[in-house]
Amino acid sequence: MASVQWLENKFEKHRNLDNASHMAKYMRNQFDFYGIKTPER
Repeated sequence: MASVQWLENKFEKHRNLDNASHMAKYMRNQFDFYGIKTPER
């Protein structure tokens, strides 16, 4: 359980509210997002 908390803390630290709002809108506000994008490929 500690590893899950550690991961959530890392996500919170890197949260981008602007991206999160766009991501949630794209998914019709069904889910919460941290707004962290994947690296470009």
